[in-house]
Amino acid sequence: MNSTNHHYNLPWLVNGRLHDEEKESLESALDESQELRDEKEYLSAMHQTIKNQALPAAPVEMGWSRLKRDIHQQKKVKRTDGWRVATIAASFLVVVQAAIITLPMVQQDMTLTPLSSQSIELSTLTVKFSSTATEAEIQALLLENNLQIIEGPSAIGLYVLSSNAAGRSEAYMVLSSQRIIEHVQMD
Repeated sequence: MNSTNHHYNLPWLVNGRLHDEEKESLESALDESQELRDEKEYLSAMHQTIKNQALPAAPVEMGWSRLKRDIHQQKKVKRTDGWRVATIAASFLVVVQAAIITLPMVQQDMTLTPLSSQSIELSTLTVKFSSTATEAEIQALLLENNLQIIEGPSAIGLYVLSSNAAGRSEAYMVLSSQRIIEHVQMD
């Protein structure tokens, strides 16, 4: 073994944790080198000093007291979730406004009441326009016959049109004779 390894192995020798073959090699090197003997004495003295020192008591009680104090302080701190409450209130307000705005738009009753005492009953026609029909042609047809689209297009391309009850059969006849209409049905 070279002298550098002997310097590295000295602490292990002093602690008593060096293997037997390395211990024998190091002890023979100690007999030959004054420098290694001095270093061994220094390390042995340091080892004894550290070993003889009384360890301070672990601050278990202080740690426990600090933990209890921190837990107690956390209980005292009241969280103010002002932003959380504000966002919930704002969300609720948006939902209410949306309901108020959209409820009048959804009319189940198709009866319109004019300012006079008479009421006009609307009837509906279900129509499927041809795939070659242009928007301009559809608008012109609806305007000429006083019809309005009230639903549609559905998934299969059906539209629901409204007309007054008196002109319903007339509208049916006109629509069924048009080339841009594939299907008409009175509801």
